[in-house]
Amino acid sequence: MKKLIISALIFFAGSGVTLAQLGKLKIMEQRQLNVNAESNFLVGVVKDAVFAEKGLIVIDEADPKVLFIQDNISQKIGNEGRGPMEYLEPTSVSVSNSKMALLDKQLNRISHFKFSDKMKSWDFENTLKLNLDISDVCEFKNQTFIYGLNENGNIHKLTKNLSNIEYSVGKKNSEVLSKDLEKFNNGIIECDENKLIIGLKNDNKVSVYSNLESNVSNSEIVFNEIVPLVSVIEKVGDRQRIIKNYYSGEAYNEYGKFHDLLTSVIGLSEKLFLIQYERSHKDAKDNEEFVMSFIVDIETEEYLVQKNLPIFKDVVDNKGIITKDNELYLVEFNINK
Repeated sequence: MKKLIISALIFFAGSGVTLAQLGKLKIMEQRQLNVNAESNFLVGVVKDAVFAEKGLIVIDEADPKVLFIQDNISQKIGNEGRGPMEYLEPTSVSVSNSKMALLDKQLNRISHFKFSDKMKSWDFENTLKLNLDISDVCEFKNQTFIYGLNENGNIHKLTKNLSNIEYSVGKKNSEVLSKDLEKFNNGIIECDENKLIIGLKNDNKVSVYSNLESNVSNSEIVFNEIVPLVSVIEKVGDRQRIIKNYYSGEAYNEYGKFHDLLTSVIGLSEKLFLIQYERSHKDAKDNEEFVMSFIVDIETEEYLVQKNLPIFKDVVDNKGIITKDNELYLVEFNINK
């Protein structure tokens, strides 16, 4: 297990759409924070991480746990198990207005926690288990959205008290071909005050919704530089089978066949978003060389391409959490028009 280290890293150099259209990113400050390993929990494999209450919430995938790190002190939120305030496979976390939404993918369950400023801890509120394969959750101003394909859609808004699904929109499973089920079963969702951005992990485009109840996306942004995973139905006698079509490496020939996997969708400002893909190889190890990043202007649908950047987990007020070699780093930047 590794000790959690948070430090600064200078980044960003790009090409594609002119930087003047989207703004340059410049590092303003660097600082390092070491968590005291003697009296706190260690982090093995970082699954997700977000800013929360002047600290961080981190999901550890290796030894399933959720940690709240503040002022160099880490405390465990909940425990492993099936009961309230417990989890088996914490997968995604989202925080807004001192409320945390936690996804347990194995239990298909969303749980709400509220931060107690007096106790400096997260108190369990309620939980909702669904008959739905959920892949992501987003919390914004007491609104909880999840991604998961079923007969009503693939985007769902939950009631405030987590009693049920309030409404569903988007693609229905009856509208998805069998060869595309894997693609539509894995999505990433990012929300803010005015819009939702939805992306499929095996696809090369994202959809932007500003009015979910209309069930029509305002725009769809396609990244031509990204290679999606394509499946075809092949007939073998009287039977059919689904074949995944991977693409031969070009600049990455030594790694064989590949496709690109959507990994991160994060808001940088009111209209700028960071969309990141990892190039998936059969034998490739985690490496920034295989990360394709796009700074996207949601309004104009223009984007800037950047390569060799670390994966971002969260951004708040020009501060970012990134992962590099399975360590967490904190970066501070500015966007100069």
